[in-house]
Amino acid sequence: MDLKKLKETYGYSKGNYKYITPGAEILKYVGQNVVIVDFKKEDGTWKDNIRYGLLKKIEDFDILTMTYMCTYSFDGETEEHKIRIIPEGFSFEDPEKTGTMVRFVPMSLHFKMVEDEYFYTKKLRDLYDNSTTMPVDALQVLSDSGDQKATLRYAKNIGAAIELEDNSLVWIRIQKLKLIHKKGTKYFLSFGDENENISMVIDTDLDKDYYTNRYGKIKILDLEYEENTINNSDSNN
Repeated sequence: MDLKKLKETYGYSKGNYKYITPGAEILKYVGQNVVIVDFKKEDGTWKDNIRYGLLKKIEDFDILTMTYMCTYSFDGETEEHKIRIIPEGFSFEDPEKTGTMVRFVPMSLHFKMVEDEYFYTKKLRDLYDNSTTMPVDALQVLSDSGDQKATLRYAKNIGAAIELEDNSLVWIRIQKLKLIHKKGTKYFLSFGDENENISMVIDTDLDKDYYTNRYGKIKILDLEYEENTINNSDSNN
């Protein structure tokens, strides 16, 4: 798996395709409250202002531009606003030319983004920074297990946290795992969830609390165990 796909599939960023409403699905939210994100470019940097509002109408489809006219209002205001949008819920005008952009986000998707942002930037970051990867002998036991459905798929609390060169983290739940010793401190590691399988050579330098691989640094973590350990340590302090 290349780096771009890894980040898109298992990482977090507000521009990730996972958080973009599929084409024309925004039509289902007419008459409902949505999150309205107003982007503005100031001094070369994009800034966003998030407000709640009501999506009143989506009409007047233009087949040439594949856009709709959207009518909306902000919470607590009676004034209506109109803007032409593309089916994915973004304003139509080129933001690089106008320096502005409006995006309409369904409430369910917004809450999913908030939840994921907290997990990746706070919870997972804290666990990664304060935890040591599972040792090779423990990984070998998992690899040799005759029933990975019970040890890995059922609990779903073991995963790989990979810190990339830009310091961002990706998280892959491990439901299958295979470890094969190659030479010295190097091992072939193959793991994945129900959708993907990722293979890599890792260097298991015992002087470090992480392994290294072609993406960056990797820690195999037991979320439940590590979180309980950190919480107990904090309470003792």
